[in-house]
Amino acid sequence: MNRTLIKYLITFSYIILIAVFGFFYEDKAELKAMNMKYSLSKSMDDYYDVDMPRYEGVKEFPISGEQYVNNARVQSSYFLTEDTPLTIASFYKKYWESQGLKINSDINPESASLSVYDYNDGVVKTVMIQHERGKLNRVILSSVNSNFMKREFNSFSDLPIYKNSYGFVSYELEDPNYHSAVVSYRNNDSIERNISFYKTSLLRTGWKKENELQKKGTTLLIFTKGNKEVTLTLTPVKKATALSVVVKNKR
Repeated sequence: MNRTLIKYLITFSYIILIAVFGFFYEDKAELKAMNMKYSLSKSMDDYYDVDMPRYEGVKEFPISGEQYVNNARVQSSYFLTEDTPLTIASFYKKYWESQGLKINSDINPESASLSVYDYNDGVVKTVMIQHERGKLNRVILSSVNSNFMKREFNSFSDLPIYKNSYGFVSYELEDPNYHSAVVSYRNNDSIERNISFYKTSLLRTGWKKENELQKKGTTLLIFTKGNKEVTLTLTPVKKATALSVVVKNKR
């Protein structure tokens, strides 16, 4: 695997990590309940499918349940500690250096980020250290299988797809409360034709239109179908149309 591809994998992994943690941390009550349920049933030593170093003296929690990017498994967790970013980063650097892995890092007294591509596991492993409050620092870990580069649209939903669309990136999550997916792609047709296609196709396949909003050239379409809700965000990009789809299916 060449260096350019590894750099892309690492960059994309950071984007995923930030998005995943931000998505779940918005609902602190749900995150707290999930943490309590997990801490009573399992040990974090058994959480990761791959080798992930365990930081001593902390209580670590999973960020979510089943997560997939283009059908490649993503696992993430976090913990809080009063140790400094320099001390925390040093621990992970020493662990991975002992395995002969090349580390990409950005470390300073206030925050830090580290990443490695583990050839044995075929996984990008990342650590992000952020100041939380007072003396506390939040450490967010993740592993992303590099196979996400080989897959395309993998959403659970029965949504129609506009012809000749490309650049699919899907992120999926499954937990006890709902199954959700975020999918992004684009095509080389006008936003007007895309809007017409999705309005017609969704209604024809049993979806009910709930709302339509427009702001600065971007159109937002919201549809429901049983327990499912889909939000489509269509944005013109030169002569093409970019589409982001968020689907939630409550259990």
